[in-house]
Amino acid sequence: MQKALGTEVSGGDLNFHAHTGGHGEHVSYHGHNTADAEKEIDHRNYYQVVADYIREITAKRQRALVLFALPENQSLFRPLAKNIYLAEHLTIERSPISLTNSELTTALKPLQTKWQAELLSIVHERYDLATNQKLIVSEPEALRNAALAGQIDTLLIDQAQLTGTTPDWLLEICDQVLRYQGRVRIFPTADYPAAEAVTAIKRYR
Repeated sequence: MQKALGTEVSGGDLNFHAHTGGHGEHVSYHGHNTADAEKEIDHRNYYQVVADYIREITAKRQRALVLFALPENQSLFRPLAKNIYLAEHLTIERSPISLTNSELTTALKPLQTKWQAELLSIVHERYDLATNQKLIVSEPEALRNAALAGQIDTLLIDQAQLTGTTPDWLLEICDQVLRYQGRVRIFPTADYPAAEAVTAIKRYR
């Protein structure tokens, strides 16, 4: 907070504290003779520091970011975020601040189900398109050559292949795919979109 706002603003010292109540959490700013416009600037400055911090973290982790916050906080935060990992359609519009870990888990379950369904739908579409474009490869040696050349965009694996000891050749392929910024997707057998247990969608022929 101090990094975003400093210890003073024009008009006197700035005091702040967090509230929780019937409408969830929010932050109040009280400055001596501080105008509403200045309070709004303070609020944005604070969110900008939060956005910058989260952007650094997600850039390192390269994982999707889902916003869990009240609608009014989301509408203010999103334009400031400028984060390629921030999910646009997956969101929880409520306050998490007063929830227990058990309640958080319950709140996240519908989102996880929706995300898994959307991901599966996207992979099915990409697999069908790649099949028509002859960009599918599934023979172990062909998979290995494509992985070594950095050709694999997405490696699809039937989870049943991982119940025992994972073959060395499959581990090598996974390593190479990730090394070239490809993706490895593991699906339960019932949801697996491909015909072969290990299949790759190539970037090019």
